Amino acid sequence: MKLLTACLLFTASLLSLRAAPETPSSATALPPVDPALYATIKDLDARVFAAFNAADLPGLLEYFAPELEFYHDKDGLSHYEQFVASGDRLFHQTVRPQRTLLPETLEVYPIKDFGAVQIGSHRFCVIENGETHCSVYKFVHVWRHRDGKWQIVRVISVGH
Repeated sequence: MKLLTACLLFTASLLSLRAAPETPSSATALPPVDPALYATIKDLDARVFAAFNAADLPGLLEYFAPELEFYHDKDGLSHYEQFVASGDRLFHQTVRPQRTLLPETLEVYPIKDFGAVQIGSHRFCVIENGETHCSVYKFVHVWRHRDGKWQIVRVISVGH
């Protein structure tokens, strides 16, 4: 009976280890489904957040569709007008976050006849009183490709 109990505990331990979710640092990056699309979205992400980090609201807004829906786990649902107002307030603060994509977490998948979905994690840091404070959050961006232009129509931001 002791041997059976020991075997069951050992098996349960192995199963729990196998089922443990991977963290971004331990995850093995999968090859992109569509390398060209992956490169396009990665480049667009860099442009979006170059504008964000530079507090360039007009430049940032080029990448967001007027029918934007932004889902935030703490703040709820907001739309384009609220996003613009929030960006305007944020960019007029003396202490503003800087965003960095964690490239090993980036995933890009095509959406037939629409565009792409981008999934990943990013780090936001602020320097306040000489100290750097950083947090990592997960995101999903749904990109629409229409008339040669890529825009984000949905954002999901979680892990705050």
